[in-house]
Formats: sequence, structure tokens, C-alpha cells
Amino acid sequence: LTYPLLAWHPSGDILGFTLEDAGRCYYYPYSLTHHKADKRILVDVEKITDLSFSEDGKYMLFSGFLQGQSDIFLYSLRARTFKNLTQDFYDDYAPRFMKGQKQIVFSSKRPDPYLHPKESFKDLTPQNHYDLFMYDFEHEDNDLLQITYTPSADETNVRSIDHQSLTFLSNENNINRDPNKYA
Repeated sequence: LTYPLLAWHPSGDILGFTLEDAGRCYYYPYSLTHHKADKRILVDVEKITDLSFSEDGKYMLFSGFLQGQSDIFLYSLRARTFKNLTQDFYDDYAPRFMKGQKQIVFSSKRPDPYLHPKESFKDLTPQNHYDLFMYDFEHEDNDLLQITYTPSADETNVRSIDHQSLTFLSNENNINRDPNKYA
């Protein structure tokens, strides 16, 4: 059973949501002005686990599964196409744009701050917890900035406060508690 995921478009006029039907994933932008939803298939995407919009409203970021692997994707709302940004063995989740859409912050079970697009999964070992990483979207660099390193905790639910700061939840001490801040 999969529940719909919801996100407000920055225009405030569109509620974006995703649904799965017969093994396919769909994105629906619902216009509050026209009371109408378009149905857009995300070809080959098996599951969507989180979504958010860019500040300018041109893109949707989502974490999802493609060929059994969890990655971060960029969907162009105008072209109706998506690009796999992380495309490697490690589980990636819940991306958010930062710093005026120049960077993307996300949770991942990767053990180091690098994208490994061509390495075989036999040679790689994931962590058992989620840390936060920053991807340089402006330069499409495979070197990531590791924001947190907590071997016994997960950091999730990252949100941008402004162009320079973010907040996230951590289950350090076995509870999700007040948001942490990173600037």
C-alpha cells in the first residue's frame, strides 16, 4: 500500500501529488484555479518516496526507485522529463534545493562524500544509517559535501530555512526530537 505524496508548488496555485497505479508512478499537478489535474507518467520509475519543488517552480526533485535502486531525480515540469542525479548503489532520500537552487541536500546511507556511478555494488558497502549530504547542482560535481556524520543516528526530513541554513530531524538518543540547525 502506497499513500499519495503531496507538495505545494511555489506559485501557491498548484498542489502536486503522486500516485501509483498498476505498477506505474504518476505525477499530478492539480490547479486550484482551474480545478483540474493533469496525469503525467514517470516512465520506468518504480516508486516515489519524497518530492519537493524548486523555488522558481520549473523543477520537481524527488527520491524514488529505478531498477530497484533508490536515487535522487530532477524532473523538468516543462519538458516532462527526468534525470537521475545520484545514480549509484547507495540509498538516497528526501532531496531539497538550497542556496537559490545551486545545491541539493539529501539523506543517504553512503559511507563517503562521493557519487559512485560506475562502481559495482559488489565493491561497495552501505551504512546502516542516514547522514546528510550536499550535491553541487550548479556544477554537477561527483564530490559531495558531507554535512553530518553520526554512526548511530539517522538524519532525515531536511528543510531549507533560507538560502544559507537548513533544519533536520535526528533520532540520536533513539527519539526524533527538536529540529537541528545547520548553517
